[in-house]
Amino acid sequence: MGPNTSRAVKQPTVTKTTTANTLAGKVAQSTNIQSPESSNSSPIELVTTLEGVDFTREYHGVEDSDYFLPSDFIEQDRLELQHYLLRHLFKGDVTREDIKNFVATNPNSKILDVGCANGYWLDSMSKIYPLAELHGVDLAPSIIENAAKFLPKANFTVGNVVTGLPYEDNSFDFVHQRYLILGLPGDQFPTAIRELIRVTKPGGWIELVELILTSFKMQTDVVAYRSGPIMDKVLAAVKEIMAPRKLDLFAGLNLVNYVKLATKKTSLTAVNLQKRTVSVPCNWGGPIGELAGADAKQLYLTMEDFLHRQLGVEREEYKELIDKMIE
Repeated sequence: MGPNTSRAVKQPTVTKTTTANTLAGKVAQSTNIQSPESSNSSPIELVTTLEGVDFTREYHGVEDSDYFLPSDFIEQDRLELQHYLLRHLFKGDVTREDIKNFVATNPNSKILDVGCANGYWLDSMSKIYPLAELHGVDLAPSIIENAAKFLPKANFTVGNVVTGLPYEDNSFDFVHQRYLILGLPGDQFPTAIRELIRVTKPGGWIELVELILTSFKMQTDVVAYRSGPIMDKVLAAVKEIMAPRKLDLFAGLNLVNYVKLATKKTSLTAVNLQKRTVSVPCNWGGPIGELAGADAKQLYLTMEDFLHRQLGVEREEYKELIDKMIE
């Protein structure tokens, strides 16, 4: 398995502001994006039970969201581990040199992290670009509350990229989003990307980072090498859970096409679009492999509530299975 990044710069508009405003209205209309007021009016509550599943972790109960990983402190610790893994893999928080130069030469840039969790990426960015104005948005109010305590210099808001982010058009110089593969159905990726484009200033940059979560024995592209029979079995169970939610196992491979679909039949244009793929050694290959192995183990333990039932095993047997899989 491996993460994949796709980056695009929003084409500077050659029309006047009035035309750009009209364009933004057309985009919102064509994608049925709700206004921030309407999206924030829906009650958001944490749930601990669901039919057929005995939850032992804390989840958000956001309506119209397919994200099924927990939102508790244990998961936030795993996301911090994942953050440092990605920093090592891509040699920094921003993976493209011209984006780094863009932000460096615009020290007061407004930066948005979509799906910010506890704000680890924003915290790293604040150390590199101390004058930047930082914003983070996430589904779960409890996560946003903790993020505000962790990084008080940033501005955190509850919001949903599919139903509409609570920001004005052309608000940010750089927008970052990563790892929504387990929460964003494939057919909603273009809608989400259109929303990212909407809030990005003309000439600004967008960076997407996604996982390719698959195994060659599922008759797909050869992405997970030497995965072993246990991992094949577990990944097949993950696929069965993702299928009814229409989550895309190949989100990383499809990022470029999603960007193209997002701008199709609109006046929006994404230029300088590049894709970069990094293969990840899992539990081998030195410190990065050890870090990836630890992240993978925690990820699959995080999905215990769902996967132990899907695999037809008890919880303790499931934990032993994951240990053997990573080994």
